[in-house]
Amino acid sequence: MRTLLRFFLLIGAACLVAAAAFSVPAPSGAKLTFRRVFKGSSPEFIEITVREDSDTAGYEIRQLDEDPGSLPFQVSAAWRTKMFDLARN
Repeated sequence: MRTLLRFFLLIGAACLVAAAAFSVPAPSGAKLTFRRVFKGSSPEFIEITVREDSDTAGYEIRQLDEDPGSLPFQVSAAWRTKMFDLARN
């Protein structure tokens, strides 16, 4: 009986941890994304994403049959301001 109780307590604790992890609010700022997909070219897939509220942006350059995975890079506040100003116009 104790083993069953411990099992349910462990499951309950895992559910609480998972719920806390998923309750993190998403960033509220705007996001610019450039995506190019051109099958047969090299590379076939290019995507660059810049968030208005973060210095860290992401890029992905690969063939379509490769595993997806974005890599981070830094964008200064001045460049982000310029990009989002142009996008608003």
